[in-house]
Amino acid sequence: MQDEGFALNHWSGQGRRLLLLLAVLGCAVPTSDFELFGGFHLDWESLSHRVSLLEVGIGEEGPEMGLVGGDWSTGESFSDWIHYRLASLEIRNAKARLGQGRIPLVIAPRELDDDGQFRNQGIAEGELVLPISEVGSWSTYTALIQGFGVNTAVEQGPGFPDDYDSAHGYALGALGVDLGEVRREDEEVRVSVSLRFEPSSTEEGILDRPAMNASIPQARFEGWVEVAIVGHERKGTTLPLEAVGEHSYEPPYSVQEATLLDVDFGKGRIAGWSALSFEVNPGGSGDYIRSIGAEVLGEEDLEAVGFDLTNSSAFELAPFSYVVSGTLALLDVGRGSSIALRARSGEADVGNWIP
Repeated sequence: MQDEGFALNHWSGQGRRLLLLLAVLGCAVPTSDFELFGGFHLDWESLSHRVSLLEVGIGEEGPEMGLVGGDWSTGESFSDWIHYRLASLEIRNAKARLGQGRIPLVIAPRELDDDGQFRNQGIAEGELVLPISEVGSWSTYTALIQGFGVNTAVEQGPGFPDDYDSAHGYALGALGVDLGEVRREDEEVRVSVSLRFEPSSTEEGILDRPAMNASIPQARFEGWVEVAIVGHERKGTTLPLEAVGEHSYEPPYSVQEATLLDVDFGKGRIAGWSALSFEVNPGGSGDYIRSIGAEVLGEEDLEAVGFDLTNSSAFELAPFSYVVSGTLALLDVGRGSSIALRARSGEADVGNWIP
C-alpha cells in the first residue's frame, strides 16, 4: 500500500510543475508575420528629369511605385522609361506586431519675404494614430517608414503664375521623410510624421526653366507618408548613415556611382527606416535627377546600405553635389524569427505601377 505522505508530495510536485507550465503558456509572447519597406532605387534610362511624381512603398494593399518627370519623360517632348528596385524585409515568426496607416499631406507654398528669401520651409507635418488593439500591448513601440510620395500635378492657388504647368515638375532641391518617437496615450499609440519637398531654381535660363523657377514660391504640392508602428519587447537601437560628395563633371553622361556602406546590422535583427533625406547641391541650385535611391542590401543576411543621387545625362549644365542620409532602426524580434530580404526589380513606363 502506497504511503499517503508520498502520494501527497508526489501530487504536490506534479501540481507545481503543471501550474508553472500553465503560467508559461499564459505569458507566451505572441508572434506574427509582416513585411517592412527596405528602400528603393529609381533610374531613368536615357536622361535626367524633373520630379513631378515620385511614390514608393509597401502599402496595406501591397507594393507600389511611381515616377514621372517633366514633359521630356512623358512623350510630350521626349519619351523615357524607368529601371527600378523595391527592397523589403519579409519577417516571419516575430515576437512583435505591426500596424500601419497612410497620412495624406499638403505642402503649402513657401512664398518670398521682402528680401526675396523663402518665408516657409517646404515641409508638411501630420500624425498617425492607431488603437492599441491594432498593434497590441508591448513594452516598446517603434515607428518605421513604409513608403512615401510627392506629386506636383495638383491644383494650384490664385497666386500661381499662368505661364507654367506644375504637372511638368521641378528641379529637385530636397526630399525627405522623418518620423518621431512613438507615444502611448491611454488606448492609442501616436507618432508625428513630416514630409519635405523643396524644389530649387536652376541656374540655366533655357527653355521653360525661367517660368519653372519663378513659379516655385507659389507652388503647392501634395504627398503622403505610409507609417508602420511595430510593438515589440526589447528596446531597439538606431543607426544614422550619410553619404556626402560631388560627382565627376565630364559631360555628356558623366560617370556617377552610388555609395555603398557596409553596415553591422547585428545577428538576427530586423531593420527599417525612421528617416530618409536627399539633398541636391545643398545651399545651392537644384537639378534634374537621373537616379535616386536608398536601400538595404544583402544576400542571405543584411549586409550593406546603398545611397544614390545622380544627374548624369546628355545635358549636364553644372556640377552636382549631394547629401543622402537616413536613420535605420534595428530591432530584435526574437530568436525564433526569420528575415528574408526581397528585391522586386524591373523596368516600367512613366506613371504608377505595381512592382
